[in-house]
Amino acid sequence: MRVYSRTVPYTKPGEKFTLVPVSDIHYGAAACEKTRFISTLKRYGKKPNTLMIFNGDMLDCIVAKDHKRFRPEAIDPEMLMGEAVRSNWIDVETRWFCEQVEKYVNPDILLGVGRGNHEDTILKYYGSDPADNIALRMNTPCLGYTWFYHLNFKRPGTGYQKLVLYGNHGFGGGTRTEGGSMTRYCRHAERIHADICLYGHDHDCWIKPIVEVDSSGGRVREVQKLVVDCGTFLKTFSDNDVPTYSEQAGYPPRNLGCPVIEITTPTNTDGFRLKGTV
Repeated sequence: MRVYSRTVPYTKPGEKFTLVPVSDIHYGAAACEKTRFISTLKRYGKKPNTLMIFNGDMLDCIVAKDHKRFRPEAIDPEMLMGEAVRSNWIDVETRWFCEQVEKYVNPDILLGVGRGNHEDTILKYYGSDPADNIALRMNTPCLGYTWFYHLNFKRPGTGYQKLVLYGNHGFGGGTRTEGGSMTRYCRHAERIHADICLYGHDHDCWIKPIVEVDSSGGRVREVQKLVVDCGTFLKTFSDNDVPTYSEQAGYPPRNLGCPVIEITTPTNTDGFRLKGTV
């Protein structure tokens, strides 16, 4: 696990920023909702005062040797048809993904690229790291599977104000109820000293505020952290008679997309204020 940091300049107290954490796109899968993912990039990728971060499983990375998950129908048809049948699927997925990000996202808003369990499997068994290859092309950090990120908000004539992000692609088996996912990650986040804790893997999208009681400065006040499950762009159900892996496993349908977190910079009377929407 590593700690990353970035200085975020701003001009006035109470200025608003937008954090867009994107996870579990599974680019290269037939069930990936590419148009909705690209729509998200178009909406936020060039928006002022916006920060975007990828939290793993950007690529599907399912290869023929994966007997548990592989079936030809689950692969994006463009890799099986077109001018020539392609066999270098991971390379194709990496290129496709990067082309969309380069087209619609300003490089300076991208904080980094996390590694999910799908990319990690390729690294483990094939000695190639798709997440690192994406990060190199995007000229942004490869964050790894678990990471901290310090956002040092700085305005002229003042010191910086630090907002701490924690990211973990996710762990445990997939859940069939929203409560199981929320309980697991909220319990984990209680032991993490961060303002925003980002998780993925479960293909769900929710934001849960956790309130702590603080007595620093001689007065009792509330300190809030956000626990966030970062959503997905992979459909649960197929469009034909061949079921997806999630469909066979009995996972529920998901709202596709990602959460959006509004960050209000400190004022003379208040610290950071965080507001999330899904």
